[in-house]
Amino acid sequence: MQYSLLLALFVAAFVYTEVAVYCVTHKRRVIHAATAAIALIAVLMLDYTYTPVSWAQENKPVSYFLVNVWLFAAPLVAMSAASLLVAKLDRAIGRHMVIVLLAAALTLVWPIFALYSVCASGVDCI
Repeated sequence: MQYSLLLALFVAAFVYTEVAVYCVTHKRRVIHAATAAIALIAVLMLDYTYTPVSWAQENKPVSYFLVNVWLFAAPLVAMSAASLLVAKLDRAIGRHMVIVLLAAALTLVWPIFALYSVCASGVDCI
């Protein structure tokens, strides 16, 4: 995986979690849900737009789509759940530090999670 992709993943995770914490602290749960839905749709569209056509995409399109939804929705759910906990912290600097640590953890774990999920689902494997 290229370092620029990991940096983009870190920045996206950080920004999404910051927006989620903002929505939770200001009691805007509908905006939080809409942000998650828009983020999921945008990531899925980017994946289908910029990923070259693979064997799995041609021969197992439904399975490929479901695995992609799982790959991108699971981190969004985890970050949304974490934002509910982080919003309870009193100091803003503490919230930001926890969000940076969460984004770094997601950046480290997501590629392994993605590889395992794709292989375990039977869609494609290395």
